[in-house]
Amino acid sequence: MNFIADLYLKTRFFIGIAAIIICFILGAFYPLFFVLAKILLVIYLLFVICDVSTLVVGKNAIRVERKFNPVFSLDYSNPVNLTIHNQTKRNFFAHVYDEVPQRFAEYTKASFKSILLSNEETKLKYYINPNHRGKYHFSDVRVFIASKFQLFERKFLFESAAEVKVYPSIMLMKKYQLSAIEFDSMELGLKKQRKVGLNSEFDQIQPYLKGDDVRTINWKATAKVGSLMVNKFIEERSQSVYTLVDCSRSTLLPFHNLSLLEHAVNTALVISNIALQKQDKAGLLLFHKKPIHFIKANQDRLTLNKIIETLYNAESSETEANYESLYFHIKTQIKQRSLLILITNFDHLVAMERALPILRLINKNHLLVTVLFNDVELEEKSMEVATTTKDIFAQAFAQKFVRNKKEIAHALKSHGIHTILTNPQDLLVNTINKYLELKSRGLI
Repeated sequence: MNFIADLYLKTRFFIGIAAIIICFILGAFYPLFFVLAKILLVIYLLFVICDVSTLVVGKNAIRVERKFNPVFSLDYSNPVNLTIHNQTKRNFFAHVYDEVPQRFAEYTKASFKSILLSNEETKLKYYINPNHRGKYHFSDVRVFIASKFQLFERKFLFESAAEVKVYPSIMLMKKYQLSAIEFDSMELGLKKQRKVGLNSEFDQIQPYLKGDDVRTINWKATAKVGSLMVNKFIEERSQSVYTLVDCSRSTLLPFHNLSLLEHAVNTALVISNIALQKQDKAGLLLFHKKPIHFIKANQDRLTLNKIIETLYNAESSETEANYESLYFHIKTQIKQRSLLILITNFDHLVAMERALPILRLINKNHLLVTVLFNDVELEEKSMEVATTTKDIFAQAFAQKFVRNKKEIAHALKSHGIHTILTNPQDLLVNTINKYLELKSRGLI
């Protein structure tokens, strides 16, 4: 009974039946067609018996294995491999369906037509490009096999439930890791400037020599040895780099299947990794109406793992960003002058002006870089040729919004705050380049 339940009729079966019925109908008027119809019916029944008997194979005769990395990278083509084992002595036509997680089913092609050769493996591959972080589940794999007559097909169901976690793009992190090395080799002729604030770290204690700065005398060591000893310092090479990610409702807007928060999450991970590659300390702060996650800047690789896990769990909030709360958290938790890369999205000039006094206060004690998003669709709309009254109004609104964004960026720059106004797809490259530029110029 299970075998019969797994059998399905194919199009060729109905075409054969239709041809025989037409011959019987014509046979009512032309006796020759009646004889032909009976002959065709007998031949067709033999084909049906042969086709069904070909599909009578054990359940273990066809096996499927699905292999993939249990950790997927966000906004990256992650491969999924299917291996189908045909352990019979017959060749089959096969139609394979893999039940991917529902969220990815709309834009993932996971069905294949193939030929399963006898006693051989057939390898299939497809890619999933996740647009949201989280935990997702694969379901079963269905394989429909048919013989060379293709009148019937038999279904094989393979229970292959599996879990996958979508993390911020680790693959992009590895890809852009090379940017720091390439930038070192070019240096772009940038002139280094004196660092503001603490620019040295303790190296060792040495005997006093003529010309040494008397302010560096170590009186405790001097008292122990009975002669003047001084502290020797070297230029501080390890600076703190914090990525501040706005998780408020302003980052809920979608762009190319990814929300602005997802773009920010990928950028935060890549910047943190590059900072560690450049011997800096990497830290992270997520906030909306209040700071929700804070990782103190550190230089060990465990910090990067903490950042990855924190970004994996980052979620948007329907609330507005509270910059006063952000300022007090920075003031109490980040004592040393640091590079703060703030990834946010001001919708209008009034919102920026409300936050501007706080941003200026933060910029006094730290080097603040504010990253803002362009609305690419409105930018494209503003450059279209308007023909109707409706189009003219839509274009005017788009142009006003684009100007508004540029005014926000200009206002921030005029108050000495480094600002990046970027399209979401260019966020990674532009932010990396800004960090490497500031690093090369010795501003951090």
